[in-house]
Amino acid sequence: MRMDNDMYNTHRYGFGQATGGWEFFIYNKLSYGIAPVAIILVWNARGIATSMRVIFIFIVALALVQTGHKMPLVFLFATMAVSRSLIRRRLALEARTILFCVGLLLVVALVILPGFYLMQGNETYSDSLFWSMERLFLEQSRTLQLHFEVYPNIHPFLHGASTGTIAALMGVTDYVPPSVYIPVNVLGLENTSFPSLFIGEGWADFGYLGVAATSIFVGFLLQLYNIWFYTRKHPHLEETATFLAVAFSAYHLLECNVLTSLFSYGIASSYLIYLLIRRRSLESSPGAS
Repeated sequence: MRMDNDMYNTHRYGFGQATGGWEFFIYNKLSYGIAPVAIILVWNARGIATSMRVIFIFIVALALVQTGHKMPLVFLFATMAVSRSLIRRRLALEARTILFCVGLLLVVALVILPGFYLMQGNETYSDSLFWSMERLFLEQSRTLQLHFEVYPNIHPFLHGASTGTIAALMGVTDYVPPSVYIPVNVLGLENTSFPSLFIGEGWADFGYLGVAATSIFVGFLLQLYNIWFYTRKHPHLEETATFLAVAFSAYHLLECNVLTSLFSYGIASSYLIYLLIRRRSLESSPGAS
C-alpha cells in the first residue's frame, strides 16, 4: 500500500489524538513499555506451539501497526531475532552474534526503513535511503544541537518543566515539551517533533547541571540492572527477557527524556512487568525458589 505524506500524517497524528487520555494509558505503553518482555518470553519459551507463538505475535503486530509509526514493528521483529540469537548463546557476544546484529542493522537501514519512506510518498530509493540514514544516525545529534541553541538563548531554562508530569506538579498550564517547542514555536513547522538524546531535556531544564545529573542517573540505573542480572547464578527466562528488554529499551535514550524512557520505553516498566510475571509464577508453584 502506498500513501502520500499528508495521508500518513493524518493517520498518525489523528490516531495519537484519538488515543490520548488515561483510558488509553496502557495501550499507548504497549509498543515499547509492555510488549518487549512478553514478546521475548513467548518467542523463546519452550513448550509453546509454533502456531500459538505466531498468533500472539500477529495480535501484537496488529495493535502496533494501527499507530502509524514506523519503528514499533521494526523494533518488534528485531527484538524477536536478536533475543533468539542471544539466548541461544547464553548472552555471550560471540563473533557470530555481532555479525548477526550488524547484518540486521544493515537490513533495517538499507531495506526496511527506505521501504517505509517509499510507502509514504518518496519517489526514489536514494531519497528514501538518505532519510533512513539521517533518521538512524544524524537526527538526534542535530536536534540536540538545537536544544543547546534554544535554551537559554531563545527560551529560559525550564527548571524541571521539560516533562509533562513535572510541569503538571509545578502548575504549568501551557506545557509544551522542548521537542515540540523547538520545531513549532521556534522554526514554525507543523505536525512534527525533534527528539534528541536524553540529555537534551536535561540541558533544557538546568544546563550543564541537568546534563550531568541525568547522565549519572541513567548510568546508575543501567548498572543496577547489570548487577541484578549477572549476580544470579541461574537466571530464569523471565529474568533474561527483562534484562534484554531493558537493554533494547536503552536505545530509546537517544531520542527521549529520562522520565519518558522509564515507563513509555520500558526501562522501568519492563521490571514491573517482570515482578507481575514472577509473582504469578510463584503463586502457581509455591515450592519454587
